[in-house]
Parts: sequence; structure tokens; C-alpha cells
Amino acid sequence: MKLNTIHLSDNIEYIRTMPDNSIDSIITDSPYGLGKEPKAAELITNWVTKGYHEIKGTGFMGKKWDAFVPQPALWKECYRVLKPGGYLLSFFGTRTYDWGTLAIRLAGFEIRDCIQWIYGSGFPKGKACLKPANEPICVARKPGPLQMLNIDECRIPMADTDTKGAFGDKNTKIRDKEEMVYGKFEKRIPADQSTGRWPSNIIIDEEVAELVDEQSGISGGGKRTFRVEVSKDSTKTKHGGLGIEGGRPVGFITSDYNDIGGASRFFYVAKASPSERKGLTHPTIKPVKLMIQLVKLYCPVGGVVLDPHMGSGSTAIACLESARNYIGIDNDSVSHQEANNRIADWHKSQSKTIQTTLL
Repeated sequence: MKLNTIHLSDNIEYIRTMPDNSIDSIITDSPYGLGKEPKAAELITNWVTKGYHEIKGTGFMGKKWDAFVPQPALWKECYRVLKPGGYLLSFFGTRTYDWGTLAIRLAGFEIRDCIQWIYGSGFPKGKACLKPANEPICVARKPGPLQMLNIDECRIPMADTDTKGAFGDKNTKIRDKEEMVYGKFEKRIPADQSTGRWPSNIIIDEEVAELVDEQSGISGGGKRTFRVEVSKDSTKTKHGGLGIEGGRPVGFITSDYNDIGGASRFFYVAKASPSERKGLTHPTIKPVKLMIQLVKLYCPVGGVVLDPHMGSGSTAIACLESARNYIGIDNDSVSHQEANNRIADWHKSQSKTIQTTLL
């Protein structure tokens, strides 16, 4: 397979040329299928028997590719090329999320989770609709060995530098907007906790982060105690005593973040660059920061991400930023060109950065 390439092709036809169990993860922004829905009974019957149901018309944006969600026929090919235990992530609209996940289930995948991408820039389609402010991301998995997520690479980061904060503590730390978290706040935290918070299944944008902090006000994180299993030959844990639960030795660890700030500090904030949409015509561009978090969480370093709906290329840029490889597919020539232009611009920016560093 030729890596780090976007193929102008029908996605099912191209995936059929790929070898079995060759992809580490599949991360894609699927069509939301907001057109006229087919009759449920006919659709399900054809999905179960053939994996495909003929769909006519266009979606909300007037595009044929957005007439309906991807069908089991596509996900079955994705299932074949994905390595056992590998993850599939797909964005869907709230109105058709149930159809999208059903199609994925019928292809053989297990549904593991639902990540909520919450944002403040949605617009209502009319007075019969609420303002959209979230998009669900289906997290599915091909049966096989359980793959651990790259939690430590994706923790909500703490600051790298010490500074004297409001408490006069030399160990107080400040985290700024460039640390992928909205705003600034003081932080006092033990060195062994400095890797940051565990990532959650909610991701927010800057506008939502600002609103959340405005509503929550400034507060302290305090202490939390977690139950952990310890080795059988241990008589004492590092952070506390030893108990017995169900015949297993159990210890307790106290997490003393003791940080101060708004509630947005508990979530990853996908900060969109003002230049990301410049010159692009694709209607559903996802922030690169958002895609970076998903790529890092669900694909190992050096692995290969397949995106069968590459669109404007955000997944490809996220892979390049994260030391992963990608294979993209899109059958729209305009989107294909825009994505390749974005990738070319990314390589140029990297070259300039290297030249500046050498100077």
C-alpha cells in the first residue's frame, strides 16, 4: 500500500484492493445523510440481506454523497482491512446517528463508546429544529485482542514551566492557550501528577470552553482517592494501606491536583486555527486539533489511519502532526485537490520551521 496518499476513487472500490488486516485504525468524518430518509423496514431488510439499499436524491448540502449515512457494504470492507482489535471512529449527525451505528454493527463491529464533540458555532436549519451544538463520534472496535488507548499521549496537559502564582507557591504552574486548553489558571500539583488529566469522551471548542468557565466560575479541584489493585506480595502501597476486596489486594491512591480554574480545564479543547477554513469549499471541515486528539488516542505511533471520506484533509494533517501514516480516499475532485493543497502547505511550513531553527 502507498502510504500518505489521498486516492481519488470510490471508497469501496479502492478498499477492496487493500490487503486484509493491514490498517491500524479508521477515523473518518462520514456523510451525515440528512436527506429524505428511506422506509425503515425496507432499509433494514436490504441491509441485513445485501448490506446495501438504493438511495436517491441529495442531502442537506445538496450533495449526492450526503444523501444517507454509509451503509454496511462499506463498513464490511473496512472491517476486513482493519487489524483485529483495531478501532473505527466515525462522526455522525444527531438525527441519523442511530442509522450510522446500526450500519457499523451489521458489519461486525462492537460499539465501544460515543465521544461528544461540543461546539458553539452551529446554526439552526429552521424553526422546527434546535440549534445544533454537538456531533456524536461513534467509537467501534473490530473483535480481537483488546488494544489499550494512548492515554498518556492524550492527557489534558499541564504547563511545562513553573511560575509564582496567587498562592506564592514556587511550584504553582500556569497553563496557557497553546497547551490545548482554554484560558489561563493557577495550578499547584505534585510532580508525579504533572502528566495531566485523563481524557474524557467529551471534547469542546474554545467558545464552549469560555461559556463553561463563565458559568462555573473559578473553583478548586481538591483531592480524589482511587481504588487500585496492587501486587499480591505487597504489604503496603506507596500512597496508603492495603485492603482486601474479593480476595484481591487493593490499595488507594490520592490524586492531589489542587488546581484552580474554570470547569473547562477538565476537558480537551480543540482549538481551531483561523486559517484552517481559508480558501476551502468543503462544507464539513473539522478542526485539526480535534482530529489530532482522535488520531493519538486510537492509533499507535507509526501506525496507519484509513479515512474513507477524506474531504478537506484534516485527518491527513492530524496524522502528519502526530507521527502516524494515513491513507485517504475521496471521490470528489475538488475536495481531493483542496486536501492535497493543504498537505503541500503543511510540508512547506515544516520546511520553513526547520530552516529557521538551523539559522
